[in-house]
Amino acid sequence: MPNYELLKEAYAIIDGIPADRFNLSQFSNEHNNPHDCNTIACAAGWLGMHPKFKALGMATDKKGCLTGTGWYWQAVIGRVFDISDSQANYLFGARPNLIVNMNLTDKEVWLRRVREFLKDGHA
Repeated sequence: MPNYELLKEAYAIIDGIPADRFNLSQFSNEHNNPHDCNTIACAAGWLGMHPKFKALGMATDKKGCLTGTGWYWQAVIGRVFDISDSQANYLFGARPNLIVNMNLTDKEVWLRRVREFLKDGHA
């Protein structure tokens, strides 16, 4: 069963990130520095820099990749949140270029995904 409480914590963290510092197309920049470029990261990248999520195994390395010793990113996220690879891909994957999402920022897209996931799971 997914760890809904941890997803709610992730939601609260990401909700506090300025929208112009959030990009669903990349995990992070090369230096994991939020002031180094216009946007730094998707939700996985931001959470990977948070102490709680680092301790849970969702850290990012200097190249901006999720660490996990041979694990692909969906598996790392899946382990942390107790979700499947497809659920991890839905929640944390790149933003599709859909008309329905065109008026939303990447941050709004991610927050909406999590709200819908939590609602569907009755969390």
